[in-house]
Amino acid sequence: MNKSILNDDFELYYQPKVNLLDKSVETFEALIRWNHPERGFISPAEFIPLVEQSSLIEPLTEWVVKRALNDINKFNQKNEDEKYSIAVNISARNLQHPNFAESLIQNLEFFNINPERLSLEITETDLILEIKENIKKLKKLKAKGIKIYLDDFGKGYSSLKYLKELPVDYLKIDRYFIKNIGLEKSTENIIHSIINMAHALNLKVVAEGVEKKEQLEFLQELDCDYAQGYYFARPDTKENIIKKLAEEDKYILNSIDN
Repeated sequence: MNKSILNDDFELYYQPKVNLLDKSVETFEALIRWNHPERGFISPAEFIPLVEQSSLIEPLTEWVVKRALNDINKFNQKNEDEKYSIAVNISARNLQHPNFAESLIQNLEFFNINPERLSLEITETDLILEIKENIKKLKKLKAKGIKIYLDDFGKGYSSLKYLKELPVDYLKIDRYFIKNIGLEKSTENIIHSIINMAHALNLKVVAEGVEKKEQLEFLQELDCDYAQGYYFARPDTKENIIKKLAEEDKYILNSIDN
């Protein structure tokens, strides 16, 4: 796999996050894909867990960060106000690296990127490991303007005490809950409670894995802030997104009425 990093066998695809108030798009999540020279495309579900348990997670994350930062500039070529941002997934192992925050800041400076154009997505279960140290690192990054997402919320076991202390800007509701909208009343009640709790803490809420109109309508009724999923757009290559942005004044969602 290290050879694949050197040979540039990995690719980044991007999926938009949609503002449910006006259906606008300002942020894309970077999603890694492995185009193996012999096996073809390998699912992230297959290789990411292996990478996270090895020393390869650090060079791979470094590759993702640098590629994403370079793509931010390309996404904003027509937008002098630097409208578009990119969100990158970070693992527990990345956070535990002593120079993680400093390295990220250096990369921002190298690519001349406004820190507000970068977001980090960290799973709830990863964040609670070494939580006090993680809070310090994330506070340092947030002070620079970087946005923080607490990913897969509801899947882990964060206490309300830590949720209040964590320097996060967004909660991403785990897709397990979203797929059960319309199927389980108890799940719908949990989603309602998460959104109310997040708003009480001045956090924005993102629903991931939205695939049906019924799911979207339910989330809109609860004043969910953002959504992401196949209902709006599948992950796409940077080339296609850059082409789309060059043709329009804004990123247009073709799959829904705006």
